[in-house]
Amino acid sequence: MARGVRKQASKGGGPLDLFDDVEITYDHRAGRDLHTLREHRTLKRRGELGSNLLRFAGASFLSELILTHTMEEGSPRLHDRLTSGLDGLLACAPEEIPGRFLAAGWGIVAEFGFPPELDRCVHCNVEIPAAGMTRFDLAEGGLRCPECAASGIGPRLGPGARTDLRAILAGAPPSGLRGAAEHFHLLERFALHHLDRRRVFQTSATLGPLLASEGSGDPTPEGQV
Repeated sequence: MARGVRKQASKGGGPLDLFDDVEITYDHRAGRDLHTLREHRTLKRRGELGSNLLRFAGASFLSELILTHTMEEGSPRLHDRLTSGLDGLLACAPEEIPGRFLAAGWGIVAEFGFPPELDRCVHCNVEIPAAGMTRFDLAEGGLRCPECAASGIGPRLGPGARTDLRAILAGAPPSGLRGAAEHFHLLERFALHHLDRRRVFQTSATLGPLLASEGSGDPTPEGQV
């Protein structure tokens, strides 16, 4: 929008706030990237996401992730992924925040067309065993089995970390997730590689230290995420 946002607020329409769902009417002019806002109607407010710094940072990361990968056509499924992720962050208990935004983040990346492979080795195609140390190959988009992990590059994942990651991807993250900072950095590195982003996410400078300071950044017993 190039014009009209302040005018609508002065008319009593209320400000356009972060993370809110709104319905807008605007003047579209062919050949222009910026248009004039005529009116807007707020469908759902999420101002309470700002009441907790980690909750706010998680919501900001999800929004930044959406803005990173622009698409020419609209995607209702992608919109639903984002809004359900924001609603989950809004409703969850403080100890559930890391798992909630990680689940939403992986869901958004999968919706972009880059779901990670966790069941079969991305190098030799054997089934990933329950035991043993694996490696997450960012370039290949998934796990290397213990045998192929020796020649691969990427963070290591033990059985416990793999179980947690599968739960996160299934949308049922464990409460009080251990190694949340490492899980976040894995998601970030995966997204940076597959979305061809050259700069780190701005929210990572806040999220990483926050997760570590809350005691969520301790290494998992089986190894390093």
